[in-house]
Amino acid sequence: MSILNRNRIVIDSPNDMISNAFMKMSEKLKFYAGDDKKVILFMSAENGDGKSTVATNTAISLAKLGSKVVYLDADFENPSINETFDMQMRKGVSDAVLHDEDISYMIYDTSVYGLSIIFAGLEKDNTGMVLLSNKFKYLTKTLKNSFDFCVLDINSSKNEDVYLEALKDFVDGVVIVDNRSRDNEGLEALIQLIEKHEIDIIGVVNNLEKQ
Repeated sequence: MSILNRNRIVIDSPNDMISNAFMKMSEKLKFYAGDDKKVILFMSAENGDGKSTVATNTAISLAKLGSKVVYLDADFENPSINETFDMQMRKGVSDAVLHDEDISYMIYDTSVYGLSIIFAGLEKDNTGMVLLSNKFKYLTKTLKNSFDFCVLDINSSKNEDVYLEALKDFVDGVVIVDNRSRDNEGLEALIQLIEKHEIDIIGVVNNLEKQ
């Protein structure tokens, strides 16, 4: 299938079978989440498994189903939401945390009704300090009060105890994106890591195409 931007299949090819699959998956996620599970973290064992593709299309689908959604791009190594919507990178998560700026001025509307986005930001974070900070925890909890769902995307390099320990206080559930072309060792290790920190695993999405 040839699509200009796979991160927005639900928009560009709404009648495609993959788009329909995302819509059905999001319907189940919305039902499962209820009023309690608002912050959904998307993780993968390795870069290139299609995590951001699945996260973005899920966010779009949830918005199309009537939910008020914010996509929080916290993948500081490979940010993508700006390219998905053909927007120039602006201030975002890293700027709000590292410079103590107001995140409310960094929430941008998209062409999808009900979907807002927050960029990874202009300030580079190569140390992982943003995810470990109390400021990040605070701003994420604040977003829970304004949106039905907060879709959180982080880099697979952050699949470590220290980050999961920090995230577990405000993440309500994890969706794991897996690529079947690879072995299961990485997937099993990730599942064990998430379960160790007692974060609810909502499900595993098998992404058949390598990114």
